[in-house]
Amino acid sequence: MKGITIFIAIAMLTVPWGNIIEAEEEKASVTVIFYGFNTPAEIRREMTISEAKKLVNKLNSTREKDMATLLSLLNFSDADKWMAKIGENISNYMSFVFGAGRGIALYTGDLAFFFLALLITDAFGAIILTTLFAILTHLVPLRFALPVMLIGIENGVITTVGIRGVQSAGSDTGIMLIGFVGIIINFFIPTPKAPLVPFFIAGYSVAVLPNPFG
Repeated sequence: MKGITIFIAIAMLTVPWGNIIEAEEEKASVTVIFYGFNTPAEIRREMTISEAKKLVNKLNSTREKDMATLLSLLNFSDADKWMAKIGENISNYMSFVFGAGRGIALYTGDLAFFFLALLITDAFGAIILTTLFAILTHLVPLRFALPVMLIGIENGVITTVGIRGVQSAGSDTGIMLIGFVGIIINFFIPTPKAPLVPFFIAGYSVAVLPNPFG
């Protein structure tokens, strides 16, 4: 589901004395909690204990992009509304950042080169020149600290845990990290069909913001 971010924490207990699933005559009250940019939202439904256990097992093996479909099938009618809101405008601070997938990380030098290129050519030319420059900078694929960095995510998830809770960015999105310390690995290898661009990130960032370029 394009543009959906990304991190859903679902708290469920299947024991009769749990405060989220309370059993009574083989029934369970299930609460699904969505954590994202907005205030956490709760959706409650009743089902049998066996159905609740099956739901927990299913959620544990379900990819995040399939979560909305699963909840819809289970008649969690508010799921689509909250899924649409989660991570629309990722904005977190003093965050632990981690994730992996396919995408391009533009390092501080790449971004500086892009703005310098804009001074001598148009936007299209600057993009072409920056792409060539990024191929060179990514010959060394490892970075440990960067003042600023832009990551365009083609496929994958980057999750942040900071003072504004848990927020994530997923496929076909981008984020800007300011004051990053940790490890970022990003390859840029041209191939006949499409570039090979895996990335891995784990570390801390002063600020994680939406892609300012849209």
